[in-house]
Amino acid sequence: MNNFTQRVITGSLFVLLIIFILQLENKWAHHILLAVITLGCMHEYNRLTKLESRWLKMASLLGVLFYVFADFSPRDQYSLTGSMGLMLLLVLSLFLVRIEESKEKLGLIFLGVAYIGFPMHAVHNLLYVPNLLLGTFFLVWTSDTGAYVSGKMLGKRKLMPLVSPGKTWEGLLGGMILTAAVAYVLSIWTKDNNGNVVHFLNMSPTKAILWGLGVAFFGTIGDLFESRLKREAGVKDSGQLLPGHGGILDRFDAFLFAGLYTQIIFQGPLAFF
Repeated sequence: MNNFTQRVITGSLFVLLIIFILQLENKWAHHILLAVITLGCMHEYNRLTKLESRWLKMASLLGVLFYVFADFSPRDQYSLTGSMGLMLLLVLSLFLVRIEESKEKLGLIFLGVAYIGFPMHAVHNLLYVPNLLLGTFFLVWTSDTGAYVSGKMLGKRKLMPLVSPGKTWEGLLGGMILTAAVAYVLSIWTKDNNGNVVHFLNMSPTKAILWGLGVAFFGTIGDLFESRLKREAGVKDSGQLLPGHGGILDRFDAFLFAGLYTQIIFQGPLAFF
């Protein structure tokens, strides 16, 4: 089985699994999905940064989980209790490490918690808007496909050759155009069999286009950021969990930045569009 076939099969099964879980009405399934993605990304980030201490690895994993699922409002006492418990475990694990052993890597740990935890916390908030998280996944996949096809067909000008030689300006533009078009389609009202108006996501066409353009652009930035980490580490992939795709971080590098942008445009400063 060649690499392309592996990539198609793995990618298809992966997409179907994500869609299946997000279509479940059980919120715990959604939380577990995000926890698995978060821990997988942080584990592979630790490998890229050559973090060897098991206590520091534990601290980083606990820290990123605490950040993603922290909810300091009184509306959710279980989330608050769990978050505080994770924070206490994080502090305990840091005290178990010698200062001279940890000081060299602490900066990289906090960078990793910010790099993965901050976007995944934003993604966690997307769960409370119907179809928003699924739509973000779909647009990221659309952007990847558009950039790949247009880059193969039209790509001439390298985007950042020293970081990711395969990426081109034409690929970026093609991905942005296709993603904006798909986001626009998602914003158009449709009717079910009973004639009732059904929206996949209730938003204006203008906001949908801005959403699609931003997801493609910031997703590419996320991809380039992870490519830089891999170059520094001297590896091709962050892991080998997904045949043809590499690791979890390889699959979600674009989603981290795209998810953060989505939260900003729907629930943050740009929500007025």
